[in-house]
Amino acid sequence: MPFEDFQITDINSETLRAAIAEAITTDLALQPELTVISRASSFQLSPNAPLTSVFARLQANFVVTGSLRSDGNNATATINLIEAKDESCVWVGTIDFHIREVLSMTRAISRRVANLVGAKAIDLAQNRIDLGEVSAVLIENAARSRMMHFQSKDAWLVNLYEQDIALERYSDSAWGHFGQALALRVGLDEGWILEGRAAAAAKAEQFVATALKLVPDNYLTQYALARTLAGKGEMIAAKEVFEKAARLNPASTLVLSGLIGQHLYLGETGMALKIIEDSERINPLHNYDLSHKKAWAYWLSGDVDAARDVLMTCPALNEGQSKLHAAVLMDLGEKDKARQVLKPFLEENPDWTTGMEEQLQSELWAPGEARPRWLSRLSGAGMPS
Repeated sequence: MPFEDFQITDINSETLRAAIAEAITTDLALQPELTVISRASSFQLSPNAPLTSVFARLQANFVVTGSLRSDGNNATATINLIEAKDESCVWVGTIDFHIREVLSMTRAISRRVANLVGAKAIDLAQNRIDLGEVSAVLIENAARSRMMHFQSKDAWLVNLYEQDIALERYSDSAWGHFGQALALRVGLDEGWILEGRAAAAAKAEQFVATALKLVPDNYLTQYALARTLAGKGEMIAAKEVFEKAARLNPASTLVLSGLIGQHLYLGETGMALKIIEDSERINPLHNYDLSHKKAWAYWLSGDVDAARDVLMTCPALNEGQSKLHAAVLMDLGEKDKARQVLKPFLEENPDWTTGMEEQLQSELWAPGEARPRWLSRLSGAGMPS
């Protein structure tokens, strides 16, 4: 909906409001999970129109509304996301910027809104499935939401099962193919697939090839391809494909996180931190994976205090983060705490050894000083040889 004008001075109000609306509509439309009503249609309605009539006329699940104000120098944009079913406000955000930054901030506003709306649509997928609305895209969205919120082996096993259902029922849909490819890559990268790793990697590659034939310009297809290339050790090619996925959907912190990982692998820590900074502007609430990558970047650069600070902001550490936390504590000379942090992982994986960890990390990291340092810290924290 058109944003309301709350005392915009020294700048053309109609131009500014139209520019922000166009940017938001464009970034939302880049997400194939969503069907977005055009600005030309939504702007036919008054920003003061009752929400009941807006939802009835547009048949939308969500409406983005907002307001703008400025004093000629500083400006504030307030954005609201309203859900149709009960007209509740599910998110409110405020962005302050200098009026000279209006062009760059227009893009920042639109990407933050697109990231939020896309995440909300993904999170609601399981509810829609539970109500009887099933499709390959909903199954993939539900699986992605599950891993974003509860990254665990149990959640991953559910995803594998559900993606098989999508492949069986909707064989001509790309969503099941790249969804299962991503599920297999997660299992390989997290160390949850220990036997038949080569066969699992080959299956993931086959699924990606089919998805590419069906929807080559879907950002998640490109993301799955990048993950597959990285798993094969083709890191430069993987980075280029991650960059293409980011161009297809610049509001996706999932894709940006993958690109960050490639820069870390290639030793480009400064560039990784720059993309992390951009990602945090898009998603100021962060997420587990992005926080993990940020802590990795600091640890790899030797700033273990900063790495610990990032990890301490995570409400609960998953397996990968607990290993990193243990390594950070070892670097800080806190061996007893490191052993305590790593203990739950070792109890959950009693057969895990530094040899298995080395095999896993050899597929994820470039050779260099980082890997032996990593293995040494985990050994010191109690991981058996």
